Amino acid sequence: AAASVCVLRLLRPNSPPRGALRQHAPVDTAGVLATGKVAVIIGSGSGIGRCAALRCVALGMKVMLADIDVPDATSVQVECEAAGAPKGSVVVQRCDCRVEVDVRA
Repeated sequence: AAASVCVLRLLRPNSPPRGALRQHAPVDTAGVLATGKVAVIIGSGSGIGRCAALRCVALGMKVMLADIDVPDATSVQVECEAAGAPKGSVVVQRCDCRVEVDVRA
């Protein structure tokens, strides 16, 4: 892995280090992450899912927090409402994405 990083640096010497913040988003999200849209976030009880939920709420989106751990998702729901999400705009749904019946619900 270290050797491949060195090779990439030789090919692109001005590229930022892996994991560094970049000025431009790697994906164009215009019109996707917008006020009034709905986001279904699987694994929203912690980590990246939690951060995504808070970001979507900050953008004025409605959010479904889908997680196998309902208490964790519920705490994120409370956090979203404390951050300004209107009551009812953030809902929790228990979901184990490995189980088809849960995903269909």
